[in-house]
Amino acid sequence: MNFIKKASIVLALAAVFTFLGGCGVSPEQLGIGTTTVPEGSATASEATADEVNAASFKNDITGLEQYLKELELLSGDTTEMSAEQIGAAKGFRWSFKNKNDSQVTLEIYEYNPQKLNTLAKDIIKQVKNTGKFKLYSLPEVAATLQNDDKYLVIYKDPALDGDAPSEDAKKAKSDLINAIDTFKGK
Repeated sequence: MNFIKKASIVLALAAVFTFLGGCGVSPEQLGIGTTTVPEGSATASEATADEVNAASFKNDITGLEQYLKELELLSGDTTEMSAEQIGAAKGFRWSFKNKNDSQVTLEIYEYNPQKLNTLAKDIIKQVKNTGKFKLYSLPEVAATLQNDDKYLVIYKDPALDGDAPSEDAKKAKSDLINAIDTFKGK
């Protein structure tokens, strides 16, 4: 194979891998497009949404992260994702064990609903219509939109798979999704 063909293949693969990093494919699988940020040192006791004032957190994805950690619905290190691959402004991923000791992978992408580009509008439309989105020939990714379409959430928990998903896992997901949906920072 000549040099130009080899270079074209390498560039095409790099573009696909970069794209996959922003839509539900593990950064560990890809090894690209991510930055790990150590978890904050603050710890919380068992807190409820009634005890934690969402308005004391910044009204963006980093404030949402702090809020969810304060509620003990989220833990672990933060990995920054290639959010622009799905038209989002910012995106993060966490992999952690929830209170039910189930290994959860959570991705949250932040959109500015007043400044959506064409790709963002398409992704949001797909998720609203089907609960999934698909780009190019890649597999569909299950997702939900929360908080007036400000956040796209990809939530994976093996305890939810199969014919008889765990009731505890369903509650853990519901609690987290509800906290995201009702989050109103300052």
